[in-house]
Amino acid sequence: MSKIMFVEDEISSNVERLISLFDNYLSDGEKEKLNNPPEWGLNGEDIQKILKDNTILNVFDNFPQALRHIQGLSVDDFNEYDFFIFDRNLTGGLGYTEREIKEFDKSFDAYRYERKEGDYLALQLHLKGCQIKEKVLFFSAYKSSGFGATEIDQMIEYKNFFRDNFYDKGDEYDMRDLKDRIGPKPEVRLIAAHQDIFNILKQTELHFEKKLLELLVADSKNELGIDIAFRSILDNVLRYMLQYDCWYGYPKGDEVLGDLISKIHYEKHLCIYQFASNINELVNKYTAHDKFSLAQPGHYAGRALLNQLLEIIRWVGTFQK
Repeated sequence: MSKIMFVEDEISSNVERLISLFDNYLSDGEKEKLNNPPEWGLNGEDIQKILKDNTILNVFDNFPQALRHIQGLSVDDFNEYDFFIFDRNLTGGLGYTEREIKEFDKSFDAYRYERKEGDYLALQLHLKGCQIKEKVLFFSAYKSSGFGATEIDQMIEYKNFFRDNFYDKGDEYDMRDLKDRIGPKPEVRLIAAHQDIFNILKQTELHFEKKLLELLVADSKNELGIDIAFRSILDNVLRYMLQYDCWYGYPKGDEVLGDLISKIHYEKHLCIYQFASNINELVNKYTAHDKFSLAQPGHYAGRALLNQLLEIIRWVGTFQK
């Protein structure tokens, strides 16, 4: 899954720039809240609350919080991120004292700090094995100095980092170039368009995001048929729902999908019962060994099942509130 980490200390006074830069990653609801703040304005915490359900963007407005987040990332986590975008200076030029930083980072190395917090964050990623020359971008008024002031500057000299990874946040052309560079892949656009669905998967820890994304991509290319993945995802969803009261008779854990569907409380959840039945029956029929005897469905049949599956996932989300 694609993610972006963005760190800027002046984010609350540059909401318009935030919206412009990440327009393709924000839902209409998130844009509405960011564009219409209360009369006293938004602070960094307010912005994080607005974006808390965004499955792509991780936004931070201070160094300690961003550093803790990076310290908690594993090598597998790095692979989920397309970009880490940092302002180089996260304190208005004042910097932190070594004592202050060690209150939230016992392993802090003052020698590597140089009062450029963004560089320090990038260096921590590098030391943990992240390919920063591909993933770290600086969006800052402080561009590369070229004088070896920090280890990031020195890495440029040895071709371990790129000067092209620096963008001046005060330059409209640089801003446009950065936006083009992080412009979402088709898959990311689909995740953003179905943010409510992917957020439910995140909350419920239902780990079939990749399978679902493959179905959405096939649909966007008008190549979606009746895929066995529909049945696999549905089976995962209904077994997850065993912990909730939505059944006529409580199913046994070892029952097959058809038995689970038959026990959905259809008087309370008629659409869900019908959608699940449709998915199971059609996938079984069209993926059976004798499928050549059936007229093959068109693209819209696959889309119909996809929409029913998405509605079932939304139903699951109502049990999390």
